[in-house]
Parts: sequence; C-alpha cells; structure tokens
Amino acid sequence: MNQVAFYQQLAGHYFGSKANASEPKFVSDQGEIYSIGHNTHPELGDDIFKDSKIIGEMIHPDLMPGAPSVGADVTYYACYDKAHICLYASLKLDQSAIGKSEPHFGLLLWTSRKDTEPWGVDFIHQLFHLITNHLKENILAFEDPKNCKIEFQGDFLQVAALRVLGWRALEIDSDEAA
Repeated sequence: MNQVAFYQQLAGHYFGSKANASEPKFVSDQGEIYSIGHNTHPELGDDIFKDSKIIGEMIHPDLMPGAPSVGADVTYYACYDKAHICLYASLKLDQSAIGKSEPHFGLLLWTSRKDTEPWGVDFIHQLFHLITNHLKENILAFEDPKNCKIEFQGDFLQVAALRVLGWRALEIDSDEAA
C-alpha cells in the first residue's frame, strides 16, 4: 500500500498509465522539471545518494482519501549527481490503517543541474523550485490555505509549503473577486 500511495498521491502516476513523455512536466526560469508521474526515469549517476540531505518531513492526516482516509508520514530527500538535482521521498502510511509495513522510497522529480556548487545559492534555488512544484501540483492543490491540516517539519519544507499556500490563497481570493 505504501508503494501505491507513493505513486498515486505523491508522484501523480497511476498504475496502468504510461509515463513516457519526453517533454518536461514544468518549465520556468529555474529550468525544466521532469516528473516520474509524467516522464521516463532518467539515467542517474552512481553517486546520486553520496551527499543526499533530508530537506523536511510531512505528516499528512489524509493522504489516501477513502473510507476511512489514511494518513502518512513522508520524508523528502535532496540528491544530486553531476547532471541532475533530484527530489526523492520515503512514504509510510499510518500503521493503524494498514498494519506494519516498510516505507516506500523513490524518485519524484528531477531537473538538469546548472553549473552550480552543491548546496550553494543557485543549487538551493533549483531544489526549492522542485519542492514547490511538487507541493503545488500534488500535495496542496486542493488544500484550503487558511485551514491546512498537513504538518511540515524542517525549515526548507516549511518555507516551501508557506510559499505555495500563499499562492493558493491569492488564487482563491482572485477567483472570489471575479
């Protein structure tokens, strides 16, 4: 169940669908972002996990909607090789709902790494762009920004979530004004 929740809820990839698009999922001034739910998996270097860092944790009370809904703990990891910056995650659904289980770990998003120093300002900007796109498209797309019950832990993830929730609040306010 952890694997199903990972691909459906975090990656937006549903079993039976084919992820074989060659165009990026998102394009911005920070570069093209590819998604495991939309694109084929890239060839990553053997050193992808060498200097990985946890960038935050999310406690989602209702990650798998249903009867009953199931919450989950998600840990986000930043990884890189000489050609890519990647966002990985580990997801574990609530034990009370599915029993004992091992978390599922996998790749979510990646972008081509600019000529940046690892963990330098430009590198962090690219990484921030990855996590905000993930949160905006897959986690916070339908959350009420004024009543979000998802907990974000870690400064980097908290700032990204607040940024996305602020965008959502602006979208809602402008829709209501129209």
